[in-house]
Amino acid sequence: MPALDAQTPPSATVLVSTTSYIRAMAWKEEFLSTNVDTQTYVFLDDVITQNPTPGMDYPAFWQSTSYPADYQMDSEVVAQWDDNNPPNMDFGIREALRSLPTVSIVMDHEDLWGASIGIYNHATSQGEAWRRPASIEYFDPATGEEFQVDAGVQMHGGASRDNLRLLKHSFRILFREDFGPTELHYPLFPDSDVEEFNTLVLRACFTDSFATRTIQDRYSPLDSQYLRDVWMRDMQLAMGDASSHSSFVHLYINGLYWGLYNPSERPDEAFQAEYLGGERDDYDIIKDFNELFAGNKTAWNEMFALADAGLASDAAYQRIQGNNPDGTPNAAYPNYLDVGNLIDYMILHLYAGAEDWPHHNWYAARNRVGQTAGFKFYVWDQEIVLDGFFRDRTEVDDAFSPARLYARLRQNAEFRMRFADRAHQLLFNDGVLTVAATQQLWMSRADQIEKAIIAESARWGDAREGEVGQSGIIVPTMTVNLWRAERGSVRDNYFPQSHLLALARFQADGLYPSVSAPTFSQRGGDVPAGYALELLASVGEVYYTLDGRDPRLPGGGVGG
Repeated sequence: MPALDAQTPPSATVLVSTTSYIRAMAWKEEFLSTNVDTQTYVFLDDVITQNPTPGMDYPAFWQSTSYPADYQMDSEVVAQWDDNNPPNMDFGIREALRSLPTVSIVMDHEDLWGASIGIYNHATSQGEAWRRPASIEYFDPATGEEFQVDAGVQMHGGASRDNLRLLKHSFRILFREDFGPTELHYPLFPDSDVEEFNTLVLRACFTDSFATRTIQDRYSPLDSQYLRDVWMRDMQLAMGDASSHSSFVHLYINGLYWGLYNPSERPDEAFQAEYLGGERDDYDIIKDFNELFAGNKTAWNEMFALADAGLASDAAYQRIQGNNPDGTPNAAYPNYLDVGNLIDYMILHLYAGAEDWPHHNWYAARNRVGQTAGFKFYVWDQEIVLDGFFRDRTEVDDAFSPARLYARLRQNAEFRMRFADRAHQLLFNDGVLTVAATQQLWMSRADQIEKAIIAESARWGDAREGEVGQSGIIVPTMTVNLWRAERGSVRDNYFPQSHLLALARFQADGLYPSVSAPTFSQRGGDVPAGYALELLASVGEVYYTLDGRDPRLPGGGVGG
């Protein structure tokens, strides 16, 4: 719109009556133009009637003619969960679409859908050549909070990029100078104090989603929850370790509803510096298939050389931690491994029966400056967990992985005792791996997305309808009621049984004693003056201290 005169800024009125994204900029000859401002307007009546052909310029197939495009909302699910349908009583699909914050990605149509350059059409293509400029908007119907920022977008993932496995793909948002600001400044995750992000992953939840295919005895739409990897990362945080924070949103791309997504931090250099201190360039980061992500592999390779040489002796056990044989720090020895972090990490993955691991799906990071911090391991992409009692992973021993370190450390008696002490702390009393605590964490996340699952069901619930699922069951349209049934099964069956199985497996492998630990007649709290505390044991004698020291000395002796 041209200006009326030199004194009057140009203006225009745009009538918005349907879901739209509007992009505007100011331009004047011989002057630099302004940035492009983008605003998305969502009309829920349009969303719930989203049809299979959004327009003539949308591709009918993705990647190849083997994979028909999927744009529509399932009218049967929409009708069943119509807000005006009395039998639903509690809520309907419009409320489901308002139950979470919204993220809107707006980008050039060809950059997204073009036959030769569209990133969704070429989801398996990777590298900087497949990054595209985009607008990112966030708005929360519950609070009114919102932001818009320009950024880069690329597809994300490994096997999930392949349409044979999944039509609903993950995205990564990059904040870089060539796209816009170098960081997003926003308190995106309520359980984190970090408010600056250089990248975010919008996870589609792959093998834990309705749109996944079935692989017998591994995963299926029938047991999808969108929660498993999130629960694993939440639990690592609950254990007191650093881990990736995340939330849930509804995603729209160029005005089309794309479903339930899980924005997540990535444990990269910026993440390490934010949570652990130092500079981004200080960190060595290794991930997935023993791939160098940042820094170098010098300390990493030295650590595994020590591990492969054997860690059964106390001298070797202390050496990999940068200590003398008596456990005192030695400035001449680099600290290669955070043993406490590794124990937590392994207990969690063994407890949950992690299947697609440890040959990949992990991050490890170490601050090389000062040589005083050992490698820490981070939960990543753990979607095939909490689903199989038969899966005993206590014997894992993959080279150049956290499992190799664990397998070598198991040869050391002091490590086994430290593992047992930590397992007891986590699995008993008020530990975060007690049945009640695991159930509570599971349900707290499930409650966040229960309503949103209605919308996800309408968008992707029929993606695998008619296919053969686990045990030969024909996959139906996946609905919130099927999701609720699996949610309850994990809560009521898996967690109680897994607690018993984990303890039994740890005992069978020498990682937990067969003798029960002493119990206290009162575990802390207020007691009357002169209270006679009782320490009870099923067998043997009880040794205790009053000054915080461990009554057990290294090697098993009794402290004085």
